[in-house]
Amino acid sequence: MASGSLSSQSSAINYGALPGSDIATSLNALSYSDLAYRNFSSLVTSNLGSEVSTHTTHRQPVRFAIEAELMLNKRLGLVSGLCYTRLVSDLTSGGENYYHTVQKLDYLGIPLRLNWHLLDSRNFTFFAGFGAMVEKCIGGSAMTSYSLYGQSLEGEKLQVMDQPLVFSLDTSLGLGVGLWHSATLVIEPGLSWHIPDGSTLRNIYRDRPLNFSLSIALRFSL
Repeated sequence: MASGSLSSQSSAINYGALPGSDIATSLNALSYSDLAYRNFSSLVTSNLGSEVSTHTTHRQPVRFAIEAELMLNKRLGLVSGLCYTRLVSDLTSGGENYYHTVQKLDYLGIPLRLNWHLLDSRNFTFFAGFGAMVEKCIGGSAMTSYSLYGQSLEGEKLQVMDQPLVFSLDTSLGLGVGLWHSATLVIEPGLSWHIPDGSTLRNIYRDRPLNFSLSIALRFSL
């Protein structure tokens, strides 16, 4: 590992990075590998005198869950379980020569919600729900690749971990299709609000705290 500051740091000011990537360490002039330093320095030099821009996009996540529902009465059900969500973000920065970072973060969550069953039949159920969830990042990575004079250069894949717990509130409408005796396949679009947690990582939870949500769950009736 080498450490120091970029000689072309003043030329790199318009470049962006996802925190946790090898580009971020170079921009911050902390510690970076020889590979990240060489690739980034070459790219900055190649774009001298050119307009530089940065674009970040977050892909819409889909939540997968295994849940159990306890009916409190004929209409009202209490739901909890275990949810998995992968957040994927893309950042492209540069000009004619550029780098592209893909960040992937994996979360496990525990929801607690109340469902009001609007329609129940033998094979279908339609309901409205409101609840909360707590999530924890269990792993992640940031992979950067470079496009330099028409050639693709691989960067480094770094491990990324988000530390804070993530709390959210959500409301949704759901449709359930009965599979067998007590199991139902549920598709649940809705709206979620993720409470700011102080995380330094950029993801859809931070940049768009109020956002459309989609959950697919296997739900068991107790």
